[in-house]
Amino acid sequence: MIDEGTGLLKRAMRLGRSGRLQVPAAIAGVHSSASSPEATEWGQIAALYEDLVAVSPTAGVRLNHAVAVSMAKSPEAGLLLLNAVDLVDTPNGYAHSHAARASLLAQSGEADVAVDAYDRALQLTQAGPER
Repeated sequence: MIDEGTGLLKRAMRLGRSGRLQVPAAIAGVHSSASSPEATEWGQIAALYEDLVAVSPTAGVRLNHAVAVSMAKSPEAGLLLLNAVDLVDTPNGYAHSHAARASLLAQSGEADVAVDAYDRALQLTQAGPER
């Protein structure tokens, strides 16, 4: 099924029709071709998310772009994007942004600030299994 999906994606890309469905398919294709998270081509995924942000700038897409950039470059680079797009300081908050921010802060050696971000993510998460 992965091979079939990859073939269909390559065909769509040759036609020059990139959009909100083709780009996520390309992202999934890059993920599925990697043998491990460490072997993933994060630079390619970050570039694809940048394209996706242009056509579908939702909070989830922007968050995933920041995480991909953190994997491709550094936790600090991802934090810059998270802070720049105001995913963390929205009126109702976005729990996934706080959790991602906490993880990136911890990776950057800022454990005290990371704890606060994890606490905020927990406050914004209602679903038991997700908590």
